[in-house]
Amino acid sequence: MMKAALLIALLLCLPFSLAEESINPKRITEATFHIIKSGTIKMNGGIASANLTVSIPQKGIESLKVDAENWRLINDSNGNRLLLLEWGSRSADVPYKVEITVKNNAIYTSMKKLGSNDAYLKGNAQITFNDKMRDAAFPYERTLTRASQLAMFVHDYLTYDLSLAGELKPSDWVMDNRRGVCVEFANLLSSLLKISGIPTRYVIGYAYSSIENKLVGHTWVEILAEDGTWIPIDPTWNQVGYLDATHVVTAYQQDANQSETFTYSTYGGKAEWVRNDDVLDLADYSESDVSHIRIETKDFNAGEKGYIKANITTGTCMIAELRMNACASEGGQVLLPYEPSKKVFACGSRELYWFFNVSESLKPTFVYSCPVTIYSQTGSSAQKTISISGEEKVYATPSISGPETAATGEKIYLVADSEEDFIFYNDDLGASTIKEWEFSFPRPGNNVFYLYSDGGLDIKTVKVSREREFIINVRMPENASEGNVTISIGVTNIANSSRTAVVSVALGSNSKKQDITINSGRNAQANFTFAATGGKHAVQVSVASNGIYSYDGILEIKSNAPEGNGNIISAILAFFESLLKGIFG
Repeated sequence: MMKAALLIALLLCLPFSLAEESINPKRITEATFHIIKSGTIKMNGGIASANLTVSIPQKGIESLKVDAENWRLINDSNGNRLLLLEWGSRSADVPYKVEITVKNNAIYTSMKKLGSNDAYLKGNAQITFNDKMRDAAFPYERTLTRASQLAMFVHDYLTYDLSLAGELKPSDWVMDNRRGVCVEFANLLSSLLKISGIPTRYVIGYAYSSIENKLVGHTWVEILAEDGTWIPIDPTWNQVGYLDATHVVTAYQQDANQSETFTYSTYGGKAEWVRNDDVLDLADYSESDVSHIRIETKDFNAGEKGYIKANITTGTCMIAELRMNACASEGGQVLLPYEPSKKVFACGSRELYWFFNVSESLKPTFVYSCPVTIYSQTGSSAQKTISISGEEKVYATPSISGPETAATGEKIYLVADSEEDFIFYNDDLGASTIKEWEFSFPRPGNNVFYLYSDGGLDIKTVKVSREREFIINVRMPENASEGNVTISIGVTNIANSSRTAVVSVALGSNSKKQDITINSGRNAQANFTFAATGGKHAVQVSVASNGIYSYDGILEIKSNAPEGNGNIISAILAFFESLLKGIFG
């Protein structure tokens, strides 16, 4: 009897049928789905038996109807439930159908500390690590806030490209090419999270695509919290903590290679699995405002600088995507915001400011009623009508004093030169109540500060660059033989202050770590001894503090095994070579 197997990878980010009009999935907090998974086992001659595994939702199943000879639920190696369909001896084609009704709820998350588990920090064929990604992940903070920032980075960094559906590109390719579908978004984010020391796993299933206006096969990630729960992050649709109810889970695992497997036993015949597209019907759903917005402002004059203060309240941790829309007149826009759109991570409550110019080309005798609205991606909004006079006045001229450049971690001061009634503001830091503002930024980037006072506005951008901390020098033996091999790492601190670092060295599959503290301008050395066998071995070195500095190389170790025929021949050839040189010079 012969056995044959067919492994079918589930294509992610590909559409399934959905007979529904366009919706805003981020507002959906409860949903009921009808799922149909079907196909045919095509016969060419007789078979003795056949088995087929079918993926199913991992939670919320309300009914399950299976049209097959025998079936049962099993668990895979990751603990996911699968449906196993079984048939006995057959010679004619066998159709099958699985009908599932599942009820799903949105996920809400409070602010939590993150957990640790080395098993979820490892790379694989899809999750790779390099220095370009280490730079993007810097400063390697293990917080939910930092995870949200990395998710927003990936969401903005990549272009959604349907031509890559089913390609499963690894994260180093994604980092270089900056495009992909959900798998590529998840791969890159997984690498950045794991580089930061945040345990991460894949989630595979379905979700509603607002780009295609249909349900698609989808993948996203989860990170481990200290209390043992998992926090969802979908970088494709820019969701962290809060996950809408259209996300239906069919597997939790370490990569995106979820598969359904067909096997059969035969005495000579053949069988083929023909799989139909999954059909998913969004039978019912409920919407609600996940966030609430309240705005405050005042009346303004032509040519004045203005602001709107918005308070965003959420019942969960989530990424809030917000936009300011303002009125326009026949001559153009009346209010011109500096940053119409903002993306922030909010847990509970968050205060934001929008600053704008009031148009100068307004009729002096007119008073304009200008409605201003702040919208969120979940459909919530707030509106305020501002009264704007066409009469121009003399306004204050506030100014921000301080450096325009800084290094990561460096303490700097910005000073507000303004009247007593002022707003001193940055999107990340919030509003300062004092004129002399001391702070530091942990990561590189451009940071915009606003100072508003009595109709005047000053804007200052502080560019933060990553400070280089170390120069590393790796010394390996030139003629190493099997046995104990020592690799020496020299580290020079070129930063302007003392640094504590973790020096890590991997020789092949073996790795060791050592903590060192070095004063500014001084050197330190760390020695690592490994028991090594003959052959070529990859050497990977990293020195991690505020940044990570790495080295990759190869160490060739001579074998101590007795010389074989090849070595004898080499020795004979070497003898004759030396003899000829002696004769002919």
